[in-house]
Amino acid sequence: MIVKVTEKHIKDGKRGSSISCPIALALRGMSFKGCIVNSEDWDFKDKIASLPRNARKFIEDFDEKEPVSPFSFRTVNLKKAS
Repeated sequence: MIVKVTEKHIKDGKRGSSISCPIALALRGMSFKGCIVNSEDWDFKDKIASLPRNARKFIEDFDEKEPVSPFSFRTVNLKKAS
């Protein structure tokens, strides 16, 4: 699955928020309402998926108020959280 983070997601995103960061907003726009994003992965309804390196770097830069740009990333399928 490809996740596209747009300029609007970046503008509307909140730093340090697991539910309102730009990546969470992008996922919510893809019908993953209630998803939670952290620096390593994202989860939705007791399932979890790892974030690729470019998404983890985006989160780090965004939270540290570094310049970020719209981007997309491929995420793996959600797996049952252990």
